[in-house]
Amino acid sequence: MSSIMETTPSVRDAEWKRIQEKTFTNWVNFQLLGVGKEVRDLTKDLSDGVNLLLLLEVLSGQPTGKYYNHPTTYAEKMENVGLAMRLITIREGIKVVNIGNGDIISGNLKLILGLIWSMILHYSIIPAMEGNTELSAEQFLVNWLREKISDFPIKNLTTDWNDGKAIGALVDSFRPGLCPDWRSFDPEEGKENIAKVMYIADWELKVPQVLASEDMANCNVDELSVITYLSQFLTYNRQKPQVKSIAYFREMKNRDEVDEEKDERAEGNGETAEGNDERREDTPEKQENKDLEEKVIEERGVDRSEKLDQNKTFSRWINYQLRGVKDKKVEDLAKDLSDGVILMLLLEVLTKRPTRRFNKRAVLPNQKMENVFLALDIVKKEGIELSNIDRKDIVSGSLTVTLDLIWKLILHFSILLGIEGEKPTASDEERVANQFLLQWFQGKVPDMTISSFTTGWSDGKAIGALVDAVSPGLCPDWRSFLPENAVENIAKVMDIAEQELNVPLLLTPEEMSNPYLDDRCVMTYLAQFLEYNRK
Repeated sequence: MSSIMETTPSVRDAEWKRIQEKTFTNWVNFQLLGVGKEVRDLTKDLSDGVNLLLLLEVLSGQPTGKYYNHPTTYAEKMENVGLAMRLITIREGIKVVNIGNGDIISGNLKLILGLIWSMILHYSIIPAMEGNTELSAEQFLVNWLREKISDFPIKNLTTDWNDGKAIGALVDSFRPGLCPDWRSFDPEEGKENIAKVMYIADWELKVPQVLASEDMANCNVDELSVITYLSQFLTYNRQKPQVKSIAYFREMKNRDEVDEEKDERAEGNGETAEGNDERREDTPEKQENKDLEEKVIEERGVDRSEKLDQNKTFSRWINYQLRGVKDKKVEDLAKDLSDGVILMLLLEVLTKRPTRRFNKRAVLPNQKMENVFLALDIVKKEGIELSNIDRKDIVSGSLTVTLDLIWKLILHFSILLGIEGEKPTASDEERVANQFLLQWFQGKVPDMTISSFTTGWSDGKAIGALVDAVSPGLCPDWRSFLPENAVENIAKVMDIAEQELNVPLLLTPEEMSNPYLDDRCVMTYLAQFLEYNRK
């Protein structure tokens, strides 16, 4: 089976243009990753010169000088773009053909693609050629590839790459064993083969996936797009410092900080890190809590116990919502939501409506950004205000921002939807939800005096009274609960609530018996009784 049926010249032309625009956009976004900027449309997002100047700063490693950060007039945009073009052609010595400042401002896609290609050549390929001017960049790359993978006959930079064997052989040549089965790849499964290899290259070699696997598998794939992707391997081959993925940075940062803190504690006690290994061994559960604490601590201004409580409770709430979705479970909240996939699935469940199509295998930062953008757009359309929640914070794994987002979803879907009348403002919604839930509880259990969700819940009487009020006779002995048996009391009541009322265990009895438990966690658990009450 061929990757695409026979096509007319006009269709082929449209295909390679689409692929090239997509690939060049990905390449630009990868370069801009470290400065927190994203380009979605090359014809619009470079037109004021700001992203172009930032791109130039990243690639050249040199400042561009002063420019308008927020240009509004044509003259300001012209000045920014003019500065960028002068730096590109004069300082950087990049040859550009037939493109003027006005072409960028007006969004001439063909000429903008030509400019981006000139930058790719200059920064990604020419340095590896080491002054060799006899060959074109394309021929140099083909010769280099033939040397790297002599077992695979490379004839071109288009259709030879459709079935995944060539890219598999290349990845395996860098570190034998990374992709040892490339020879046995089924040509009929080109897209799947390529997706597998690109993932390995991204994670193991830090080669960004600027070309989509389905585009490399396309028989009309654009040659310049393939060259752009393959040129990233040249950087690895020159053994220059690699730009790591967000996931890699987060993993390494957490690991290093944990190790440094342990070593500092050991030195402070007059011990060596090596000599203290036995003392520091923990159970898997204890180690999981320590790892989570490190993630919380790294975000300044965050209360440790509060965020630890929320992380566990909110993760359980999400997993309960996703119980009908196969193979989807949150274990590390900030990390597992960072690609937007679980967020989109969660919103499908909560809204009871299918979401727009999204990338279920998001690996590249721009793919994750797109998913999270779609998710936040759905949230806003549900009428949920998202002040201080930025998609870049979600993608980068900010625990604080991720917790705030999930709390807004809990408030909206578990509590506020049951309140009639005018919708509260974003700044007032937590107070309104708190008051509503307290009044509902007081109406159910008039014999108990509960004034907040921070005190009065740790001995098990309040939750026992609520369960018995929702379904009389389920917990008739709640008045005789002894405070010294708090954990046992709560465990008994929670088990009854789960078995008889289908109220999920979003808290453990030990957590509920803690008088300092975060109030949002208590509200999240109690809100599940509202669901039963509404049925």
